[in-house]
Amino acid sequence: MIETMTVTKETPVESTPATDPQQTVSLVEGGERQPKPPYGHLSVVCGPMFAGKTTETLKRILWAKNGRGQSIRVYKPAFDQRYARLQIVSHEGLAADAEAVVDWDNRSADMIEDSIDVVFFDEVQFFESPNFRGDILQIVEDLLGAGIDVVCSGLDMDWQGKPFPIIAHMAAKADEVHKLRGVCTVCGRPSTKTYKKTGSGGQIEIGGAELYESRCTIHWAVPDLELTPDLFYGR
Repeated sequence: MIETMTVTKETPVESTPATDPQQTVSLVEGGERQPKPPYGHLSVVCGPMFAGKTTETLKRILWAKNGRGQSIRVYKPAFDQRYARLQIVSHEGLAADAEAVVDWDNRSADMIEDSIDVVFFDEVQFFESPNFRGDILQIVEDLLGAGIDVVCSGLDMDWQGKPFPIIAHMAAKADEVHKLRGVCTVCGRPSTKTYKKTGSGGQIEIGGAELYESRCTIHWAVPDLELTPDLFYGR
């Protein structure tokens, strides 16, 4: 249980430490709200489809909100409504409330003023034109510069094996990169690629198991390759 400390009017003025007007408070430690660091922590959760990215993000949301008592915001691209419009939902059905956004407007300034501790972006690779009006890279920089931690989750590559620029940029700058692997639907080995069953279409096409599979690199490159004992030798 998280304990809080109440400061009353009888508290001597001289006992209150001087603080920077721009500095807010963050974590609950030992019953006291601790000052935020001058710069936020950037975490990136990435990997192929069906690797557990949203599940990992949901775990972090629950821990930040309930375990650490932090104030949070959760955002998702508005056009991704596979399971719910105002929630992020894992393929297993786990969910958390989220705001679906197209225009960013003044959200960064509002969160800084409200002393938000952590901001989560799900499917961050889709925060680009024409589905999102705003510069997500600059938005994240602004939040970090205000001492707000940021967690971004999404696909690191498309179904053709091409990196998504947003994730690639953020992973390069991140303090922590948590790259997840799935299970290849052909051989059961760890998977790092997203395989599109139709083998055609544009880079972005919203879908689930009816359209995509998680595969190892070999069965992503050669879908019908027959398994042999030496196929994975040394891997």
